[in-house]
Amino acid sequence: MTTSTHTSLNRSALCSALVVVALLAGVIPASAQSAIGNAVIALWNSTSGTAGNLQTMNGRLFGAIVFAQVQDGDNNKLNLSDRDQVLAFEIRDRRGNPIISFPTAQLGTSRAAFTSWVTANANALVNAFFPAGLSEAVSGRDVTSNNAQEIMQSVILGIPTTSEGRAGRRQVSEAGGLFEVEHYSGDARDGSGFQTLVRLPRQVTVLARYTQETENSAPITVPVTATSSKSINLTADYHPSIAINDEYDVRVGADAHGGIFVARASTLDFGTVDAGGGVWTSARKDFSRVRLAGGAMFGGTESHVPVGLLPEGGDAAALAEAFNSRGLQWDFSYGVVGGYALNRTTSLNGKLLQTLPADSGIAGRPALTSFMVSVSYLVGGLTPIDIGYKHTVSGDVTAHSIFFQGNFGF
Repeated sequence: MTTSTHTSLNRSALCSALVVVALLAGVIPASAQSAIGNAVIALWNSTSGTAGNLQTMNGRLFGAIVFAQVQDGDNNKLNLSDRDQVLAFEIRDRRGNPIISFPTAQLGTSRAAFTSWVTANANALVNAFFPAGLSEAVSGRDVTSNNAQEIMQSVILGIPTTSEGRAGRRQVSEAGGLFEVEHYSGDARDGSGFQTLVRLPRQVTVLARYTQETENSAPITVPVTATSSKSINLTADYHPSIAINDEYDVRVGADAHGGIFVARASTLDFGTVDAGGGVWTSARKDFSRVRLAGGAMFGGTESHVPVGLLPEGGDAAALAEAFNSRGLQWDFSYGVVGGYALNRTTSLNGKLLQTLPADSGIAGRPALTSFMVSVSYLVGGLTPIDIGYKHTVSGDVTAHSIFFQGNFGF
């Protein structure tokens, strides 16, 4: 490696690090405060009525339902200040079952007492608010499962189902990408977004997904402010492989990935740095008019909230530490592909993909299942283009997508 190349790589790494720090720093609170308290206050709706500056909130907050009553002591109903009193605070799951509550009779009602209680019960609160992970709570699905499934769809099973003639020509169409527009709903929330994936040379793939989500549009017992969130996931994946069988095109490979997830919500902002790896395999067989293929991948990812960027004091650092203690999240993904050639340039295709969370620190992560149907066409008799529909289910959330997949000329 030349000195200039080494310097260029160092500069690229430094720029990437600065981008990560800038994005994550943008969602970090600037001063010590009650992160959970202010998130709950953000639900307050002036139309719910107040009596003696009493604020009542009963709404959905990420993966839970919260009921709280706060006595406003500083005439600012948009924050939880040291002059406010937390008279009641209870968390239930999305089905209404009680999980944990603030014991005012034993600890009092001051913000200091409430913040200390949040800090002492950080693990239970993180599990209550984010039972399926931070990203799932604001983007409709867990980012770890989504990334694994996108690599399965576009890389491991990224072979076109239209016959391309000689096997040697298949290499031309391996570099490509994906663009997908989606809408999802369920679990009393509604969202939309898009994701794009680009396969680069040297077995590198870049994935980006953006979503915006709303909830609390319908009150539970009292009116609350409708909440919203916007999130972005950026991931780079390295997936080298070798062929071990020519007849069935059997390949075995490795996977290494890293990225960031950033969410800005009207209730609470947060971000994570993600890294992991795994192993995968795939195979395919062509018949006269039919192509069948399958693949599987097993891997782990660790998501880390950068505690060093958080302010001292308050409860944000304790909540971040509780999330970080969850450790590696393991997933097993598999998929099958089937295609029927109508002629030499056009085929009808179907893909079934599923990502199953293995034993991990997040017991509530749901399976992610996708079914796709598409039409594939060979432009110029060589370059495949896929246009289709995708149906995805993750727990109680269902997504409908239109996608375009093909060769982008790399």
